[in-house]
Amino acid sequence: MKRYFSFFGILFMFSLMLGTLPKEFESVLSKSSVGDFDLAYFNMDADIPKMYRIDKGGNVVYLSKQDIKRILERDLFDEKNNKVDIVNVEVIVYFDKDDFNKEYYMLRGNNKDNTVKVGMVITKTKEGFLISNKKCTCKGCPNGCNLRHFGDDCSCSACFGDSSAGCTKSEEMEVPGDR
Repeated sequence: MKRYFSFFGILFMFSLMLGTLPKEFESVLSKSSVGDFDLAYFNMDADIPKMYRIDKGGNVVYLSKQDIKRILERDLFDEKNNKVDIVNVEVIVYFDKDDFNKEYYMLRGNNKDNTVKVGMVITKTKEGFLISNKKCTCKGCPNGCNLRHFGDDCSCSACFGDSSAGCTKSEEMEVPGDR
């Protein structure tokens, strides 16, 4: 009986949290917690909100799903120097547990064997979601080495299980309209 009430309590809390998410993200795949943040994951296979970049002339350029995948894959190689194909792209919303109205957004992708994770901060604006020029990558192992963004900072978690596997982080900045 206790489990029954716990399940419905969790379901109720989850439904309350869904009500606070931006309208642009109504297809929640999962939710979890990391440190001081609650996370909600949204798959890019569903209809996505407008995402854009600013070109050299200062103009808003809206991006397709293919454009977004291309941006994430640009200059991306695995540990063996093979070109990486991103197979999963998602938007993650981080909610600050101390200030639930404070949200952070990240566009994140990974390769097929989950040894490469790449992400970019996105910012909600009146035009949609602006994709930043900073790209962070975590490479090394399929279990762990997870990419996290908190504000403009990114980090990689440690690898799990295989103590010989290492996780490396890289960051790059792109000049707007550079490519």
